[in-house]
Amino acid sequence: MTLAPFPLTTKEANSDADAAVSGIIIVFYLGVGTSFIPALVTNFIVKEKETNIKHQQIVSGVSMTSYWVANFSLDYLKFLPFAILCPLILWLYNMTAMIDDGNFVYFIVLCLIFGWSIIMYSYYQSFKY
Repeated sequence: MTLAPFPLTTKEANSDADAAVSGIIIVFYLGVGTSFIPALVTNFIVKEKETNIKHQQIVSGVSMTSYWVANFSLDYLKFLPFAILCPLILWLYNMTAMIDDGNFVYFIVLCLIFGWSIIMYSYYQSFKY
């Protein structure tokens, strides 16, 4: 059996091109928006090294584990508005490239996992300073 589908109409071809362009624009803006998150996290850690707050807490009896868990928890709480608002904005503006075919659930999970990974990576990179 041989299938010979009809070529796309002009309207269908334009809608596919529009969806591709809007997807590229979405990815660009998300990349720009997420680039500020590591700066927010690293800023506190570098400032902490400047003022020796961690040393004061260790002398006061705070364990290293509880210090880093508290820092991570607060940093993740600072990240959560992004993780909530980003999928919400995509849904409100009906960005079909990110919503259709079950991609929305994957995008939400990706946003939540991105926070965990970028905070850990920012901690790792902050030890250079």
